[in-house]
Amino acid sequence: MAFPERLLEESEEILIDRRPSWAAMLRPAVLVLVGVLVVWACLRWLPNGGIATVVKVVVLAQAAKVIVLTGGVQVLRWARTEYTLTSRRLVMRHGVWRRSVWEVPLTGIARCSVESGWIDRRLGTGTLLVETYGQQPGRTLRSFPRAAHARLSLSLAAESLSDPVG
Repeated sequence: MAFPERLLEESEEILIDRRPSWAAMLRPAVLVLVGVLVVWACLRWLPNGGIATVVKVVVLAQAAKVIVLTGGVQVLRWARTEYTLTSRRLVMRHGVWRRSVWEVPLTGIARCSVESGWIDRRLGTGTLLVETYGQQPGRTLRSFPRAAHARLSLSLAAESLSDPVG
């Protein structure tokens, strides 16, 4: 899902348009796998008939809930989250049922930093922390692919806006 060009201002261009890293899907994938294993174990080892049938139904219902809520909903959230850096602003669009848009002009960004742990660095992802001037709160953009590169691009774009020659 690319950032719609109809939302760009005149002479504004897209510098970075990304969704969260695939690494953000690791935890939900593990939970879905655990849910599937629980269902398999329940079907394989619990006998049929009597109280075992009730236990099977309860376990299967709970496992289905875990699979749908952690797997399906997380995939939808991941697919509906987008980080866009243009030559004038930073935009985060997210939401499945209720769409939210957070945007800040590059001139309104006070500071931008990156946090990435050992695993994040191996996976090429990180957390982009954006602090803004004024009343608007900053944002944490999690699982940002190539977060250090994005921070550098953001800084260069902000400098070019403040530089009267550039």
